[in-house]
Amino acid sequence: SSDRSAWLRDIWTGPVTASDLIRHAIMIGPKFNAKLIDPVIWSMVVEMRMSILMPAFILVLRRATVRAEFLVLALVAVLGSTPFFRFAHAAPLFIVGILMAKHREAGVSWVLGLTSRRRVGLLLASLALYGGRMLAPETSMLVDYVIGAGACGLILCVLSLPACNSI
Repeated sequence: SSDRSAWLRDIWTGPVTASDLIRHAIMIGPKFNAKLIDPVIWSMVVEMRMSILMPAFILVLRRATVRAEFLVLALVAVLGSTPFFRFAHAAPLFIVGILMAKHREAGVSWVLGLTSRRRVGLLLASLALYGGRMLAPETSMLVDYVIGAGACGLILCVLSLPACNSI
């Protein structure tokens, strides 16, 4: 009907089958259309897929050298940009989260070693990178990586606060 918004008119434009409902319930599988029933569920789809891969990434990275960590990160970034592994396009961001957890103490020590002026600079640069999505003309993995770098900087800034020493 014409009294619905354009956004609402664009969803549920056709019949929804039982197999569509099952695919939507488990959020994985071939031919899964995240926009078919509930378009905002796309982020849950990414998180579900990454939750399947995370244990493997953790096992591989927990005892890896820094060189091996960068190699795994680069390999996953390249594979995630190919059509066959497109489902893993966000995996590098999750891997960086694993590496931040693994190297938390070193990261916090680095931030604490900065002068106050440089800490403020790190915070401002991180906020600028994190807010980059607002300035980017379109969504891309490069933009996502820039935002991820900003998020890493913000996390390090917060973790270096005295109130976070007991976490």
